[in-house]
Formats: sequence, structure tokens, C-alpha cells
Amino acid sequence: MVNFSDEPVTTEGHTLSAKGFFATNGDERVYRIRSESGAALAAAELRDRLFIQPQAFTAELHGVRTAGSVLLRKRDSDILMTLIGDQAYVDICAAELPWPLENIQVSGVYSSISPDVETLANGYHRISKTETEMFYRLQGDFNSAVQSPENGNSDLMLNVSPNPFNPQTVIGYILDSPQHISLRIYNILGQQVAILVDARRRVGVHKVTWDGCDSQGHQLGAGLYLVELAAGTRRRTQKILLMK
Repeated sequence: MVNFSDEPVTTEGHTLSAKGFFATNGDERVYRIRSESGAALAAAELRDRLFIQPQAFTAELHGVRTAGSVLLRKRDSDILMTLIGDQAYVDICAAELPWPLENIQVSGVYSSISPDVETLANGYHRISKTETEMFYRLQGDFNSAVQSPENGNSDLMLNVSPNPFNPQTVIGYILDSPQHISLRIYNILGQQVAILVDARRRVGVHKVTWDGCDSQGHQLGAGLYLVELAAGTRRRTQKILLMK
């Protein structure tokens, strides 16, 4: 789906921003969204590749925080990272990558000079771009990588699309038995901002549309939020990005 107009449009359950597009085969997706302020994000989330291209803002998506274009490609024993933009650095959270790594190590592909790597808060590492290298190898242990909260309880299935989104997104979940569930939204401080569902639901597929508002109907600011699906003692969470 492509929106060539200068205004957001809604079609087939998806809201496309001005000059935006969205395509998916169910498992993979490619999209571009633009905010009213002019910031834009183009991304491709594929089985063995992740491409992020922010414009006029710093994007944080799938364990990558960057102000310039980044391409990650999963290989048998490592992840090849290409810094395409003119950014001075990129922040990587190895546990939140589409292919989580433990004990991450970073090296240049063609240069003998290793990049500077700084440990930040929340599991992130800042990798400084060297003057002579744009290709970097991220190595570690795929098999024993610590499972992130977003990948918890495999018997609860949660999907948010589009993500990032503006102005609304569809949260889908699948239940394997009839049960009481809650679907809540939290901000990055861990504060609950909205309750979308708190009731008993049947077996099967369910969908809820969230318009970026809190429980009082007030529009929330742009930024990173957390969707939590809870059923009994089981929980599944997913990060989502609201753009303006």
C-alpha cells in the first residue's frame, strides 16, 4: 500500500502517513512513515536483514538506536553491520536484536583498527564509526543468548502492525484457551498509560486498534511505549514506537 498524497489515509485497517508505504507477507515487512514535523522513518524488517533509515530524528528499533542509515545482515556465525549514513556512532542492544547475541564483540571487516565500544545503560553499547570503515562484524553466542522480555512465553502470541505507527496501530494476539486477559500500554518509565482489554476472551485470534491515546482519551506524545499481554502468570511484551 502506498500513499502518494500529502495527508494520512486509512485503508485495509492500516493508516498510512503522507508519502508513506507499507508492505508485508505476514512475517516480513517494509514501510515508510512520516510525522507532521517532517521526521520520517523507512525500514525493512526481513528474516535475515534489518534496514533502518531515519530522517531528522534518532530512531530506536529492534535494539538499534541511530540517527543515520544502518543495515544489519544475519549470517551463520555473525551479524554484518553496515553504517551507510554519516552518523558518528550507532547504539546496539545485543539482547534486543532480531537475532539476540550474548557476549557481543565488535570488529571492522576490512580495517585492522577496532572501533571504540562504550557500554551504556539498559544493555546498549555505543559503537563509534572509524574514519576508514563502514562495515562491522558483530559476533557473540546466538545459541545461549539471553531471551529478552519481548520473546517470553512462546504460547502467547502478540503482534503489532504497523510499528512504528502514526496515528494508530493494530495489536493482534492469539489465545490457546478461553481465559481472562489484560492488554495494557506502558511508557518508558514503566507507568501504565492505557488499558485496552481487561476481560475474558475466547480461544483464537483477537485484534485491538490503539490510537495513541491514554485511558482518559488524551493523545500521548511521540516516543517508545510497551504493550503487555497478560494471561494468568504468562506475559508477553513488545516495544512500539509512536511517531508524530
